Amino acid sequence: MLAEVQAGALTPDDLAAPRAAIRRFFARRATAQLVAEALKRRILLTEIQTARTLVESEHFAARGLFATVHERTGPRRLPHAWAKAPGAFAPLRPAPAIGEHTAEVIADWLGPGAPARRPERRGVALDDRRPLAGLKVLELAWVVAGPRVGRALADFGALVVRVDSAARTDPARVVGPFPGGVVDHAASALWDNCNAGKLGLALDLTRPQARQVVLDLARWADVVTESYAPGQLDKWDLSYRALSQENPGLIMLSSSLMGQDGPLSRTAGFGNVGAAASGFQVLVGHAGAEPIGPAGPYTDFVAPRFSLPLLLAALDHRRRTGEGVYLDAAQAEAGVQFLAPQIADYAATGRVAEALGNRDPQFAPHGVFACAGCEAWLALAVCDEAQWAALARLVGGEALAADPRLATPAGRKAHEDELEAAVAAWARGLAAPEAEAILQAAGVPAHVVATAEDFCSDPQIAALGCLVAQPEPRGGVAIVEASRFRLSSTPAQLDRSAPLIGRDTAAILRDFAGYDEAKITALFAAGALR
Repeated sequence: MLAEVQAGALTPDDLAAPRAAIRRFFARRATAQLVAEALKRRILLTEIQTARTLVESEHFAARGLFATVHERTGPRRLPHAWAKAPGAFAPLRPAPAIGEHTAEVIADWLGPGAPARRPERRGVALDDRRPLAGLKVLELAWVVAGPRVGRALADFGALVVRVDSAARTDPARVVGPFPGGVVDHAASALWDNCNAGKLGLALDLTRPQARQVVLDLARWADVVTESYAPGQLDKWDLSYRALSQENPGLIMLSSSLMGQDGPLSRTAGFGNVGAAASGFQVLVGHAGAEPIGPAGPYTDFVAPRFSLPLLLAALDHRRRTGEGVYLDAAQAEAGVQFLAPQIADYAATGRVAEALGNRDPQFAPHGVFACAGCEAWLALAVCDEAQWAALARLVGGEALAADPRLATPAGRKAHEDELEAAVAAWARGLAAPEAEAILQAAGVPAHVVATAEDFCSDPQIAALGCLVAQPEPRGGVAIVEASRFRLSSTPAQLDRSAPLIGRDTAAILRDFAGYDEAKITALFAAGALR
């Protein structure tokens, strides 16, 4: 918009009301023009996709995201390969009939010639039962999507070296939240949560001496993860080809918004842009209104759930073949997988999914209702006849439960406004926890809309050990999430708090890269270790 101001296209009134000015700015331009300009200038902007535009996207076609599956009812285009990885994705099969592949599955896992499933654990102490003990990871990723993968690896025994730099502060350190609301880049809860369990290495990668450190540590590592803008590591001569020259068994995971290639690969942004690019933005909001989109950088938290099993599959591949591999994972492609039902519906019917507020396309009542008190809400969903009968008796008595108009899901959808009004009137007279308890006791899926305070005091969360207190290097305490996975024989364990910048630099260079003290001192003097 700076160019618009300089050209006189924006007035002082526009600058006083920037939201209105932005609306007018967009209204004067076609979407294609805006996207092209954003790509050129690396602006955090992209088109909000729908089920139809996702399937028709030139970018996703170039990336091979969609595949044709020949169902019994005919061919359909469905999301498939969420990353580019040689041999990682088998051809897409049609949905199976019950028991159709039983014999095939049993033969694969138990038949003659089936590969050994137990990984080699050479050099691992007998008392360390974590499954990734001995795995060495060099992490060049930042913010959330990449570091969440490294956090999961560290939880289960991997030695993860997190590269960080005061020369380019990780946004996770900047956005907080911070204890007491006081901004402190060394005490960000987001940073602590994504990086607990890791060692910290300070490197200013704009300096050639620091890039040589990466090359040396790549010889030590089993895995390198990175989330720089596509093409940046090539400019620094730190591409997979460069790193794997002396370590052919190296596995490298690149995590980016749209992937390393394709027409939109240079799209800039975080998970909020990823939510638009993968089709979520248009689905969140009130029916007929402007899209609101999911809260926060949505695909930053979706993508690691796909990158992690992809990386584990690559480790299994290397265990069986000795081969390293390069993995190109895109946040938007991971996000699209979560919209497979909407895309399948479009493929079958031509119907494009739209925002429905808190309603569901099939079930009713299904929504969020105000309860007694200030900002107190309850969410509920009725999915079958027994749940409907129980809810109806609570909110309208036997007369409502016996109403023949409401005996089927289609009937309840047809009278959704009436049902929501009845539930809303009932909920307004109760505190949210009371309404939740009554509904759950009756077998109706329901829960209070929890605040952060509610979550932290929830007895179920406490019983599961979802939050862990860790001592911080400066004497405080950090509260972080425990591992998302609960394994009985090989439990997760947090060995250390998230690192301050450069906390372990000297030890890493000495013990893993083999540098002597003189070389480490010289790197500090050159400004490479900051």
